[in-house]
Amino acid sequence: MPVCDVSRSLISLIAQFVDPRLKHFTAEDSRGSYIVDDRFNCRPAGTEQWVKNGFLGAEKVLPLSHLERQACYYMFAEPAIICQNMFLATEAMGIGGWMHCGFTSRGVFEALKFRMVKPSDAAALANPIGLDGVFHAHCPPYFPTMDAAVDTVLRPLLKNRPDDVQPGHAPGSVPYLISDAQYREGEVEISEAGIACAKSICNYIYETYSRFPGSLDAMHLMWFMQAHHLDLDFYDKFYCQGSYGPTHGAHMRTWHR
Repeated sequence: MPVCDVSRSLISLIAQFVDPRLKHFTAEDSRGSYIVDDRFNCRPAGTEQWVKNGFLGAEKVLPLSHLERQACYYMFAEPAIICQNMFLATEAMGIGGWMHCGFTSRGVFEALKFRMVKPSDAAALANPIGLDGVFHAHCPPYFPTMDAAVDTVLRPLLKNRPDDVQPGHAPGSVPYLISDAQYREGEVEISEAGIACAKSICNYIYETYSRFPGSLDAMHLMWFMQAHHLDLDFYDKFYCQGSYGPTHGAHMRTWHR
């Protein structure tokens, strides 16, 4: 059951839309997108001061609801690919594999004892934000503030940060052949203004909706992947020859001798 953190995706996506230095959704010589809250008459979503100082372009309006949906879409591919890779492994091993959806993720999270945070608004649904000690969304209460959550996601994109070492690698133990200096020169870098603008938007969302993201669950579960032994006698009795392959037919002899 691959669970993805939509809150982290949203923070990253906000930065990519507002900061031209990241060169993704905004050209380097342009201004960032003006994010507005279309659930509240398109008022600035923490972006008013950034339009006034010219960091964001007033003509480049981006509704918050669209942005949040995009953050979720952005994460859909990864768990699907994870399950597909597992399915390919089951085929190679000669066991049954089945990738499926069609369940209510909130109920699964509750059964797995995920922390469910209900906003102060009684009409709002509880937000699954993580499994204590295992997997945490980038929002309070796992972070003291949204500023701290944003820093965790975005500050590693600063080239001249104090801990300027590739995450997960000791100095000199990176997998590429070029020098670390060459590699770092080719990286994109976020600006301090980009981080500050992203913080302003994320704080707006959290303060307005008492949750983050505002309209989506912080944790998302879309796919299940199950693996099982095939009942070959069943297929031999009720199906034509060739309904399973030689790898499946040989699985018990190959793997369980």
